[in-house]
Amino acid sequence: MSRLTLTIALLCVTLAFLGCAGPESAETHYDSGLALHEQGRLEEAIAEYDEAIRLDPENVEAYANRGVAHMFLGQHRQALDDYDVALQLEPRLAVIHYNRGIVYAELLQYELAIQEFGEAIREEPQVPDGYLGRGSILDVQGEHQRAIEDFSKAIQLDPGLPEAYYGRGSAHVSLGEYRQAIEDFDETLRLVPNAPDAYVDRGMAYGNLGELERAIEDFDDAIRLDPQFAGAYNERGLAYGNLGQHQRAIGDLGEAIRLDPNQPGSYFARAFAYTHLGRDLEAQADIDKAVELGIDRTVVEGAIEEAKKQRP
Repeated sequence: MSRLTLTIALLCVTLAFLGCAGPESAETHYDSGLALHEQGRLEEAIAEYDEAIRLDPENVEAYANRGVAHMFLGQHRQALDDYDVALQLEPRLAVIHYNRGIVYAELLQYELAIQEFGEAIREEPQVPDGYLGRGSILDVQGEHQRAIEDFSKAIQLDPGLPEAYYGRGSAHVSLGEYRQAIEDFDETLRLVPNAPDAYVDRGMAYGNLGELERAIEDFDDAIRLDPQFAGAYNERGLAYGNLGQHQRAIGDLGEAIRLDPNQPGSYFARAFAYTHLGRDLEAQADIDKAVELGIDRTVVEGAIEEAKKQRP
């Protein structure tokens, strides 16, 4: 799950239910656009919003929702243009600042995103969305403690936000605060029991605490929920390797590679497992692939030599 992407989707759905005012014919086109939007027919929705705006150039909701449609289509410049007009017509509409923040985040313009989320918070300090968005960006920027503060504020305002607990848990992981992270992932899973990413992240936190069996249980659940989740197989393979169950590790890492063949870490880990079992030719093939994908050969081969010393 992308924490930021999940947040975008939730807010865009909320925005789509704003009311519409204006001439009857403009309202008809707006309502048609809204219906098409909700069906995922975004290009057709944009055409209807275009007509609504032509008939009623001060229709804030039409600009706002057209911006949302452009955003989902990856048309960031058009989305920003629509949000700019919406803010000219209604300068204190916090949801538009929030959505502009999302666009800037998708463009990796993080400082502008933070400014927009800050404006959303200034306009509506009792709405959690701005804190949630800003916390997500701060976490990406490595400002994990500030991110925790924003996620905590979002939770204070709305204790039922799974993405806030998930984001705060991830920030705790980055700070090495694994017990606090597990508590937040527990709450995430209480609210959203079918979230494989939360199981994987909680499993990784357990793994960092040395509780490998509990970690494997979480990876099992993630794979049960999403059998195509390469990261879950990778993490379970690492856990099996740390338990000395190298054949099981090879099986899981092989499945991770089958599902996502461009992750060098999976080849590196499988080479390590092959080495422990004395299967040096297979290990060398994985070493070469890991290096091809970007891992430094000196680092890989140094780790492999250490693994050879541990063989019976």
